[in-house]
Amino acid sequence: MGQINTDQKKDEIFISTCKSLPNDYKEKIINLLKKNNSGLTIADIAKKIGTTRHTASIILAELRGANLIEIRNVGMAKLHNWRDIKS
Repeated sequence: MGQINTDQKKDEIFISTCKSLPNDYKEKIINLLKKNNSGLTIADIAKKIGTTRHTASIILAELRGANLIEIRNVGMAKLHNWRDIKS
């Protein structure tokens, strides 16, 4: 039962953090990923939008949770790509 409460608390903190982030960072990341087909690392994204890797990783986790991005491993790097959704 303790594990459920811990997981629930983590989820609440994550959701609270995502809601507190500026939407312009989200928009910048989305636009950046849509324009870059080869994929970007968290460090690349953070540098290009002028934020920290931590902030970028939180937004990317939110986008991944919404199934909007894909992550692929290339060597040691994790490249983030916008998910191309075909109708």
